[in-house]
Amino acid sequence: MFDNIYTFYDDAEYHINSLNANKIIKLLKKRISNGEETKQNYAFIADVYLMKGDLENALNFALKSKQLDQDYYYADVIIANIYILEVNICMAAKYVENILEKCSEDYYLGYYIAAVFYTFQGNEDKAQEYIDRFMNTSDENPDFIRLKLELLFIFKDYSNLLKTSFSLLKTFPINIDYFYNAVAMMFVSIFSILFKKIDLPYLFYLLFSSSKDDRYLVLSEKYKADNNLEKSLYYIDKAYEVNPKSCYLIKKAELYSMFDKKDDAIKIYKDILELDPTYIQCYYDLSEIYYFIGDYKQAIEYSNQAILVNYNTEEAFNIKILSLIELENYDKALENIKKFEKDFPNSADLNYHYYSVYKGMNDFNKALVYINKILLLDMHPSFLMCKAILLYYKGIFEDAINTIFKAIELSEKDDGAMYYWLACCYEAKEEYTIALEYINKSILYGEDGLWTFFHKSTILSALGKKAEAKIAYDKAVTLGYKEE
Repeated sequence: MFDNIYTFYDDAEYHINSLNANKIIKLLKKRISNGEETKQNYAFIADVYLMKGDLENALNFALKSKQLDQDYYYADVIIANIYILEVNICMAAKYVENILEKCSEDYYLGYYIAAVFYTFQGNEDKAQEYIDRFMNTSDENPDFIRLKLELLFIFKDYSNLLKTSFSLLKTFPINIDYFYNAVAMMFVSIFSILFKKIDLPYLFYLLFSSSKDDRYLVLSEKYKADNNLEKSLYYIDKAYEVNPKSCYLIKKAELYSMFDKKDDAIKIYKDILELDPTYIQCYYDLSEIYYFIGDYKQAIEYSNQAILVNYNTEEAFNIKILSLIELENYDKALENIKKFEKDFPNSADLNYHYYSVYKGMNDFNKALVYINKILLLDMHPSFLMCKAILLYYKGIFEDAINTIFKAIELSEKDDGAMYYWLACCYEAKEEYTIALEYINKSILYGEDGLWTFFHKSTILSALGKKAEAKIAYDKAVTLGYKEE
């Protein structure tokens, strides 16, 4: 399979670069018009357009290549690369999966694109798996070395960057672009040794990126890291002005969401879906935002859309189940948990879902079974508190108290909620003096809601402190307490 960026001109091998790119496009289009309509010729044109940053034309010609041969996975590499650059992760996943399913064991382009894809997806383990496979491929042609440089840079392996840069430099004059690439990476390598505190990826993209919108994107990311929303938004808007790509709108929506401007983020995600329905990851992002702002019906609607298109399905299922529990639709939640268990039997969230739904249904015995399963794996204070609260509802106050003390012991900081539940337990045991101590401690550490003051009033009343009890009761009423 002919799958590198070479073509032929007057029977001589021609290595495609930025200087001859337009000539190569004309040459290949002429060949196609003369009847040489091959998958390779379409893929080469796509590759050249990709090199030039013309992603629309690149995608069109790569798809034509695929129409001629659905199994031509070099075209898949180009298409996956385009969608990664567009931050259209779901569409990229489709082509990455196709490459890995069909390519040969030593196909370094497949390993390269998988490493980049999983990096963008945030799956560090998978990314490392494929970068290891790539590095273990013994192929020293110039294209391999150039991709190796990219991966070393992305994964910040600066120690090997200088040596590999020299290897690529030795291939000159085969490709002028590779020469500049090697020099740039040598610059990065030297600076990484001399100035370790400099943000090299930021500096590199700012100095060497040929694309103005890329430079604006880098500046936006820098200000985002500095928590400067105004500046970050300014530069992402500038990037969109230069090149109106949906991926810049996604970055903008992420900024709004990150800085708690959820309504603005929602509008942008919906606009993106109207502009380009292939950005189906927006369904999941919308479901997540709606869940966090408490609009559980909309969260379910968009999580259903995400599940339907099979995007981030496990997390989408999680949001749907949690939303159903918040809406107290426990039967529907339980039905979805059973579907979730079938598809994701090893999910870390499964036992918590069962605990939550059975607690909501007041089936405390079953809820205890699942919280105990969680605690076998993770003795976290929050899970211990879940167990303590169940024990309280079951009237097993002494065990509840012991469990809370264990949670306090393991907790890194004082938590008012823990002392609140201790007070409730001692109140139920009619040990009011101890209960008053812990209810006051809970208020001291921030647990100052209406139920805290209601319980304080009942504890004070039991101790005969009527005037103080009335003050606490009035405070509870002020905070929203109403007698049923």
